[in-house]
Amino acid sequence: MPGTMEREERDKFLEYLNQKRMPFQSYRFVQDENGRMKQLGEGGFAIVFEGAGRNVDAVRAIKVIGFQAANTDSHDVEQFEKEVRLQSNLARECIHVVQIDDANSLFVKFNEEGDIEDMIYADQNAPAPENYRLFQFILMEKLKPVFYLNKNGQPLILPQPLNTFSEQEILKFARDIADALEAAHKKNIVHRDVKLENTFIEERTGTYKLGDFGIARVTENGKASTKAGTRGNIAPEAEAEYGYDGLKADIYSYGIMLYLLLNHLKYPGSETYKMAREVQYNPHKPLPLPKRGSEELQALVMKACGFYAADR
Repeated sequence: MPGTMEREERDKFLEYLNQKRMPFQSYRFVQDENGRMKQLGEGGFAIVFEGAGRNVDAVRAIKVIGFQAANTDSHDVEQFEKEVRLQSNLARECIHVVQIDDANSLFVKFNEEGDIEDMIYADQNAPAPENYRLFQFILMEKLKPVFYLNKNGQPLILPQPLNTFSEQEILKFARDIADALEAAHKKNIVHRDVKLENTFIEERTGTYKLGDFGIARVTENGKASTKAGTRGNIAPEAEAEYGYDGLKADIYSYGIMLYLLLNHLKYPGSETYKMAREVQYNPHKPLPLPKRGSEELQALVMKACGFYAADR
């Protein structure tokens, strides 16, 4: 069974799925002009590819989880389905949440040469078959990412109005993502990974959307008990406490996201897209103001980034 799969192995696997009309009967993975699977983005746990309708003129994105590390845990199927339902339901109520059309989990068996011997759709109520590897797929609307790191690790903002620092556009971005968070928080859903990397824009309408609810959780009165998220975006109390206010922790992450837009994509007290812990998580010293933005916008962002949850 292969570990982390290289691009050629991934392409071969996805082409095999295309031939079998899997994991989605009506959609296939798209190849680029070089015959490679058309990749749209890549994160720590997933790779996103372009998808197209087999019989209809429709373009989608297909997120694939499972290339980076072998997984055989059937319990992950149940959690995965919960996460997908959570985001799907939110997207029906709020246009600022990325829409999900369908999702599937597959157990795949490889031989010693790395060739596929068998594939079965995963059932959360059935134990994982022995020597099978779990892959998970999410079919969703295709959107343009707001942010990405280039090959040199340089952070870049893609939508032109945000990239050229239009305060009006930053306010629109802030309102749209706030609407998504409000929809989640009304249901006591904590996102736990609010960051630029998880925001997208629908270019036709200019609508910004929040996605990747993969580690989101439904909480009791917004209380969270486990550390989760991305370094530099996690609220101070989420790193040190149990039973913290997850909703307020999301607000902190939201504030840091806006701070980055106003500060040339540099974390507070840092000269790079890497946090300066001694500045950002210092309860005795307020964060430096971001380099750009009106006083009103800066004040909003600084309040959201308050060290203490009660101040946000």
